[in-house]
Amino acid sequence: MLIVIPQFVDRERELKYLRKLYEKREFSLVVIYGRRRLGKTALIKEFLKGKRDAMFC
Repeated sequence: MLIVIPQFVDRERELKYLRKLYEKREFSLVVIYGRRRLGKTALIKEFLKGKRDAMFC
């Protein structure tokens, strides 16, 4: 039996940018776009871990 554990990889640059904007404590609008199945939702979920958040899809 093979167990696959999903990992969040190769998005450190994007996470760093989102954290930088978040720490400014001023309004910012960030648009995340791209082709299907590239991990846009996973990026948002990873960024929001441990934060009070509301996410609408």
